[in-house]
Amino acid sequence: MEIWLVRHGETFGNKQRIVQGHSGGKLTKLGERQALLNQKKLMNVDFDAIYVSDSFRTRQTANIILEGSKYSKVHLSPLLREKGGGVMEGRLLSELRKQAVKFEGGYRNYKAEGGESWSDVHIRAETFFNNLCNRYFKGEEEKSNLYDIKQAVDIGDDYSSLGGEKCVKEEEGKEGEEEEKKEVKVKGKKSKINPETRKILTNLQEWESTHPSFKRILVVTHGGYIMEFYNTMKEVNGQKISNDNNAKNCALYIFGVTGGEAGGLGATGGKDEESKSSHPELSVDYLLINHKFHDEQKILTSTSTVMPSFTSKSSASTRPKPLPKPLGKPLVKPKASGPKPSTKKKVVKTKKEEGKKTVKAKVYEFGGM
Repeated sequence: MEIWLVRHGETFGNKQRIVQGHSGGKLTKLGERQALLNQKKLMNVDFDAIYVSDSFRTRQTANIILEGSKYSKVHLSPLLREKGGGVMEGRLLSELRKQAVKFEGGYRNYKAEGGESWSDVHIRAETFFNNLCNRYFKGEEEKSNLYDIKQAVDIGDDYSSLGGEKCVKEEEGKEGEEEEKKEVKVKGKKSKINPETRKILTNLQEWESTHPSFKRILVVTHGGYIMEFYNTMKEVNGQKISNDNNAKNCALYIFGVTGGEAGGLGATGGKDEESKSSHPELSVDYLLINHKFHDEQKILTSTSTVMPSFTSKSSASTRPKPLPKPLGKPLVKPKASGPKPSTKKKVVKTKKEEGKKTVKAKVYEFGGM
């Protein structure tokens, strides 16, 4: 299963640096352009299902991304919402962070009155991931309804009056179309593909070639939620979670999940300490981790890679190895004869090198995102 996560475009709340939480939010002109860039990237990519946070800013982003495509129906889910800010919504982010840092119960457990903690959001992310595993590995029925994304945007915040359609309609005639669907995917990768999309798909071919029957899922959500979904993926791989909330507007993340026939995770609430894999039968490859800001000019001119990568030669279905020791050579004492080398330069270099760590999972590298 491939899970593609996209953060919504820039909103007026983002520009003002305020807490938006569960409030609707509206895209700025730059936010609309950011979503349009993702539309061009993803227009020829086939998805088996599309899930969107039911907040207005994510519905607006998804509508732009999917405009002109064959996809008009999406699953709207409150599980994909940003962390609720409670009474702090509409106030400066800096105020909320100051209170969270001072909280005696720990940063991840702080919640404003009427709001949520990061631990709460982590449980939502685990629940959503569990639902995906049950749906696409175990074949269980989809619980959420389908909505017309254009109507859901036009109607504003009260989309619930649309009712929605049962997902069973999505499955009608699917068995007879499997071969045709595979042919469309292959054809799409060879022709009529946006150049930036080709960069993504080319670097996914190694993973996809070993998983011919995978499902590709698109999720349009929020920055904080992406952090907690990423933390869920880290837990699957037995890694320590973090508080790195640095997913920028319309940034794209892709995770490859394998070995999930048993499917799913238990909702643990997300512990800060490093532990064993939360679900040993699953394995996650980080196919694309993109923290970069999707500024229009930067995207069109950038040729740098999205992050340092360490591509493993092992099979994608193999479980990741434990994190190796930090990179860098140990200091070597100078020989007695000859001029004495500069110890100061070596120490500075070694400190920088010792601060680097390899990534414990397969990471695929490409530029221009």
